[in-house]
Amino acid sequence: MLSPRRIVLAAAILLSASRLIFLYVIPSWQTIVTDFPNYYVSAWAVRHGEPLTELYNPLWFERAKRRAGIERPAALFNYFPPMNALIMWPLANLAPIAAKRAWTLVNIIALMVVIHLTAKSSGLEWPAAALIALLAGDALGNNFTYGQFYIVLTLLMLSAVVLSER
Repeated sequence: MLSPRRIVLAAAILLSASRLIFLYVIPSWQTIVTDFPNYYVSAWAVRHGEPLTELYNPLWFERAKRRAGIERPAALFNYFPPMNALIMWPLANLAPIAAKRAWTLVNIIALMVVIHLTAKSSGLEWPAAALIALLAGDALGNNFTYGQFYIVLTLLMLSAVVLSER
């Protein structure tokens, strides 16, 4: 029989995961909103041999966004370092919505690996590590909706820490 602690933990995970899925992951699968175009268009420009000297020109970037197949929302590369243009390079040959869906899958996988590495490196049980990740709430959800890079970045940094401890 499950202890009351495990029942509460399972319920909290179920509620948090359901909230993440229904409020953020499913909508991210269907729409392109802010941030994703910034990464995608810059990667598309690199992939298609566009002049990278123009990445920081807002008028050029807006035209490149349309050539890449994104009508809305507005996109701007002004505060990203040039290397950010490579983040979505592997996805830049896909249509924008297909790339967003692929990026959503990458983020789901990255989140699961982050949870696994957190549990493994901290000695926590997997459910506790999962709840810690899910308690990031809207910040975690916005990563999916906006098509951001932060879950993948967390995975890269956590991997570096885990590997350095070996």
